[in-house]
Amino acid sequence: MAEMTMEDIKIKFDGQTHQIEANTLINSLIHFTSIVQEVNKDLRTNGRVDIKINALPEGSFLCHITVQSFIDVAQMVFSKENLAVAKEIITVVKGVYEVAKFLSGKRPKEVRAGSMDTTIINNNGDSFTINNSTVNIYMNNRTVREAISQEFETLENDPNVTGFELLDERDRPLVKIEREEFSDIANSEDLT
Repeated sequence: MAEMTMEDIKIKFDGQTHQIEANTLINSLIHFTSIVQEVNKDLRTNGRVDIKINALPEGSFLCHITVQSFIDVAQMVFSKENLAVAKEIITVVKGVYEVAKFLSGKRPKEVRAGSMDTTIINNNGDSFTINNSTVNIYMNNRTVREAISQEFETLENDPNVTGFELLDERDRPLVKIEREEFSDIANSEDLT
């Protein structure tokens, strides 16, 4: 028997036209899905994650995505961990996009790990603090970094896309990345 938890997130492609290249949409969703699956694997949730795309509103390029986490209830029926897996996955996915944006494709100048959070110093001397699991996944999972890089390479190659956003289920912005940032993220330095 499995218990299902769900969390919604929306991907918004900003632009001046009411069209987007099919290749841009498809590649972006493929890379996003890869990131979610890798985060689930790295968090060791012991559950399967399905990513569903809800119907797109007419004339919009706001992709409403539902992350469903299926967890074996026999392990811990009503544990807090089982009920919050999808939310944790979305939190980390949002975080890896934030780290990619913050680092602008460069290696961090310094990383200071604490017991719960890590502070990253970028090449401009700015600092950003985020939870340890997000930093560990971003820094140590090459597949996640490559998927983000490839996603932003795809977005950069479509002149109609002027921005990329992750929104929560109430359309509140979680991460916003402007077109001017696409190139730096697409051409990220290798961290290994």
